[in-house]
Amino acid sequence: MLLQRILPHASQGRAGFFVSAAPKTLAMRWKLAAQPKDTRFTSWKPLITTRRSQDASPVALNYVTVPGTNADLNPLVFVHGLFGACGNFRSIMKQCSTLSKGERAVYSLDLRNHGESPHSNEALGPDAMAEDIFKFVTDHDLNSVILVGHSLGGRAVMTTALKHPDIVAKLMVVDMSPASFTGAVEPSSELLAVGNAMLHLPLARVTTRQEGNEEMKALLANEGIRQWVLQNLVVRDGKASWRLNIDGMMRNFDSVLHFDVEHCGLQYNGPTTFLHGTKSDRVSEARDGPL
Repeated sequence: MLLQRILPHASQGRAGFFVSAAPKTLAMRWKLAAQPKDTRFTSWKPLITTRRSQDASPVALNYVTVPGTNADLNPLVFVHGLFGACGNFRSIMKQCSTLSKGERAVYSLDLRNHGESPHSNEALGPDAMAEDIFKFVTDHDLNSVILVGHSLGGRAVMTTALKHPDIVAKLMVVDMSPASFTGAVEPSSELLAVGNAMLHLPLARVTTRQEGNEEMKALLANEGIRQWVLQNLVVRDGKASWRLNIDGMMRNFDSVLHFDVEHCGLQYNGPTTFLHGTKSDRVSEARDGPL
C-alpha cells in the first residue's frame, strides 16, 4: 500500500533544509540526504531574492478530523494546495487512521482564504499560512505534529518547519519545491488560468450547480479540472458564490505562491520526505537543478 511505503520514510530520511543570508540578498540551499525508494530528492542551487514577507495576524483555521485514541502518537496534519480544501484528504485520512488502528489522530486544514476558513487580504502567502498552522497546533494542544503539505500546502508546511521547528515532528512535502517560479515557463501559469476562469464565471447567471458547470465549460474545457474547481462553488437559494476568496487571491496571485526566504539562518533538521512525480512541473530538473 502506498501509505505504508510513504509514511515510514518520514522517520528514516533526514533531508533537513536551511536558509542562509548574503549581503542584500537571501539564499536558500537544500541539504541532500537519504533517498528512500519511490521518492525523488534534489540538490538545489541557491535561490536569490530580496523580497520581504507581509506581516499578518493569524486566523483560526477550519478543519476536519478523524480522532485518535492514543495521545502519545504525533497527530498527522494534511494541508491542501491552491484552490483546494480540507475535504480533499477525507479518503486518505481514513486510510491513515486505519493504518494506525485508530490510535493516531488525523487532521486536514482549510488554509486561509480557502474552504470555510476566514478570508483575509492582509497577507495571503505561505508565510501567513505558517502562522495559521502554528496557531492551530497550539490552540488544539497538539504539541508536535507530522505535517504533510501538497503543492501550495507544501510551501506552507516548509515555512512552518523553518519558523516553528519545535511543533513539527516530521515533514512531508508533496509535489512542490522551494524555488520561486520566476522563469519564462512557470507551473503557476496553469493555476493562473484556472483562477481567472473562476474569477470570470458569471455568478449572476448561475442558480444551480449544473448551470455553473455549463457556464464553466467555456472557461475550462478540461472536465477533471472543472469538476475539481466547482467543488468551491456554493449555491444557496438560487444564488451562487465562491467559497474561497478568489478576488483577493487573484489580485495578489504572485504573493499567494511565493515561498518566502526571508527567514535567513533558520533551519529544520527533523525527518523530512520530498515526494513528487517524475513528470511534475512543480519540481523541474531544468529549472531547479540536476536531480
